[in-house]
Parts: sequence; C-alpha cells; structure tokens
Amino acid sequence: MVCLSGGFLLFKNPLLLSLYPSLKSAERAFSHARPTNVELAAQLENIIAQRQFVYIDAPTNAAPYFKAVTASKTNHYFSFDGELLLVRDKRSDLVSWLVEFHHSLLLGKTGKTLLGILSLLSVVLIISGFVHWWPKSFNKRLWKLPKTRHRSFKRQLHLVLGSTFGLLLLMPLLTGAAIVYSKSITSFIGKPEMTQSQFAQVNKQAFSQVDKANNMASSNQFYLSNAISLGAEYFEPARLRRVYPVQNNKSTLTMRFKRDLEWQPYGRNTLTFDVSTMAVIKLADTNANSTSLTWLQRMYPLHIGDVGGNTLFIFLLILALIGGVLMFSGLLYGWQRQKLKKPKVNNRNHLAQGKT
Repeated sequence: MVCLSGGFLLFKNPLLLSLYPSLKSAERAFSHARPTNVELAAQLENIIAQRQFVYIDAPTNAAPYFKAVTASKTNHYFSFDGELLLVRDKRSDLVSWLVEFHHSLLLGKTGKTLLGILSLLSVVLIISGFVHWWPKSFNKRLWKLPKTRHRSFKRQLHLVLGSTFGLLLLMPLLTGAAIVYSKSITSFIGKPEMTQSQFAQVNKQAFSQVDKANNMASSNQFYLSNAISLGAEYFEPARLRRVYPVQNNKSTLTMRFKRDLEWQPYGRNTLTFDVSTMAVIKLADTNANSTSLTWLQRMYPLHIGDVGGNTLFIFLLILALIGGVLMFSGLLYGWQRQKLKKPKVNNRNHLAQGKT
C-alpha cells in the first residue's frame, strides 16, 4: 500500500492544480513573469504578517505559488500579488490523506519509525526471496505465466515479477529508509563546521547589502530582501526555496537556497540570521559537504523522482505498481497454500480416528 500511495503522489502537484482551479491563476502568472528578489521580499512580508507560519515555500515551475504551512499542518496558498488562493486543512482531501499515509501511516512519529523498520524488513524479504527462489538453471519457462485460472498462476506471477523487478525495488526502499533515518546517519557521518573566517566573509557580504536595500518600504521587507540577495550572491548561482520565519520564542530567520546543479528540490544551502543585527549565525554550504553527506542528501530527490527527468519518473511509477502487485500476489499465494493444506490435515485425522 505504501508503494501504491507513493506512485499516486508522483502526480501530487498536477493533481492539486486539477482539484483546485484557483491555483491555476498562479500557474499562468508564473509562466509570464517570475518575481525578483525585491518582489519576493514584499510578498513574503505580506504572508508573514497574516499569521504564524512554520515555513513558506517559494514558487517553482512545478508548484507556481507560495505555500505557507502552520504548526497544525494547514497549507495556505498565495499568488504573487499576495492573494490567498486556497486553504487546505490537514486530511481535508485525498491527496493530504495519501501524503500522511505515505509519510507516517497516519500514526505520526510512531508511524514514521514503523516505516523505517518495514523498509529494512522489505529489503531482507526481497534478498531472502532471491536466495529461496533462485533457479539452478535459467530458461524461458521462468518468465512464462500460465493461464489465469491455473492454480499455479499466483505463484508464477509472484516469481516472475520478483525475479525481474526485485532488485530494482531496493532503490525506493533504501532511499526511503535513508530519509527516515537521515538524522541518525547525518550525526554518524558528521557535518562540516564553518570556520570563523567563513563567517567573517559572509557577514561582510551581509552588511554590504545594507546600502543596496535602504529604500525598502518596511524593516521586515528590508531584512528579507537583504537576506535573499545575500543567499543568491553567496551560493551563486542559487534561488530561494524555503523560508523559516521568526517564531514567537526565537529571534532568528532561516532561508534555504537551491543551487542550479543541486538535486535536493528545497535546497540544502542555508543561512540563519539574527534579525536584530542581520548577522549570519549559522551557515550550511553543500560545496563543503563530504561525498557521503552529499549522497545522503540526494536520497530524497531520488525517492520522489525529482531528478532524472521522465525516465526516472516512469521507472518509479512502474516500481510502485509492481510493488503493489508483488504484495497482493504473495498474500494470495500464501493464502492458497494454506487453503490447500487444510483438507490434507483433516483427512489424515479422519483416517487415524477410523483405525482406532
């Protein structure tokens, strides 16, 4: 079921655009003109002023609107003009139900932990299946299906699909497990620490932006425009992808930027500012990552098919369908075997009772 829900979610953005026509106005506007850094800052200020949001996603080709998410996981969608286009509450439609099921089995943090365990168990199951069913000699009968009414159809279907696609299914399973356990793996691998000279360099650039942005309409727009310009310049070439606004109990602003050649759709280059001084107090630069950390951060885009174009997208869609068929064929074959065993046990017991 997780495989099938994942295949459905490959079409998440097109589905939202088709389910909610109000979002299409943002799509048309984005195709004609893309916002500049100053325009982004103005719209972000307008959105942040409306209510407390945990994070805000900047528009892209796939999702051409601002998406602001609250602590209760209610999604607010805004146009470039600051118009509220849509409010989607948690579990308000089929897409949101599928997202939550795929991410946590509708069980929150417990479900996420279970998903990680199930992913690793599925890897063991696939490998053990290969060991158990691996043929002594290969011939065309191995991939030949009998007639659908034949009692061996379910067994042979499971064998054909498993032998053909089993190893390929390891890719979404292992990338999914890497996403679940990413924090633990990152702590084991270790993140690069930024030196004092690097902080001095980026803060020098930050304060040099002050004179360039002194005509902003408000102080909020000022620091937002300043921060966006700094990130785009420091991580050049890079685009703003996500903003974590100032929360009630904090005085920091965090922005994530995506380089052009970076796989992660939301970017892993981050700047965290102290909004009272606009000094950079935390920085993450993907160019400083180790090879292992770089590949760990590539697990998410590989899992959702955000890289590789249509080839990987179709590949993941096929694997999602195959994973669902493998599960059902395996369950039906096991149920059929148990059903065939029961009469034999009963007949033996009956004969034994007759002899006595």
